[in-house]
Amino acid sequence: MIYFKYLSILCFVFAMFFELSGFIWVNRLYMACLNIQGVRHTLLKQILLRFTNCARLNIGICNTESFVKKYISGYSFIGLHYSSPKKIGAAFSLTGIILTAYGTLSYSQTYYQYALISILFCIIYILFCHFVDIDGRLEQACYMITDYLDNTLKHRLISFATEEAAAAKETPSASKQPIKKEPVKENSAKKQIVENSDEIIFSVINDFLV
Repeated sequence: MIYFKYLSILCFVFAMFFELSGFIWVNRLYMACLNIQGVRHTLLKQILLRFTNCARLNIGICNTESFVKKYISGYSFIGLHYSSPKKIGAAFSLTGIILTAYGTLSYSQTYYQYALISILFCIIYILFCHFVDIDGRLEQACYMITDYLDNTLKHRLISFATEEAAAAKETPSASKQPIKKEPVKENSAKKQIVENSDEIIFSVINDFLV
């Protein structure tokens, strides 16, 4: 019974630990979004690469926010998602409540003091969850990524594509005389372009299938 008295309190302590760990993990993503142009975060690299590939293949993304949320929810590290620490913390807090109720019913008057301490830790855990606010910080990161894709990167890709199209139109008119080219080099250049296009297409198709 001596160890059981402190077991529920320990559950609430573990719950706060996992809540804090989840906030630190999400906050790393948020801090990376503040300097998204010099991105080093693995998740941000995946999102920017696949968004760029879709733009190059003229695959329109109707809802950028859903596109971003899909990759945030699917991102994992050692089998854990961004929502995992919060769920583990909630499981520990629920276990603490069950142990407190069981101890109160089983040991009656001798357990009331420890039950009150457990209830106090439960209240502290709830206030702690509101203070760190993992969901709010993750939503802020999602808004920052969406804003960068829609209002910055998309315009850059459009302007880059426009410049390429204009350069392609000017190139044939610049030299009307036919230029002899070695067929081997031309075939190798075409082969390289096809391979690059295949890589982009495979990346985008694999993205949507996953």
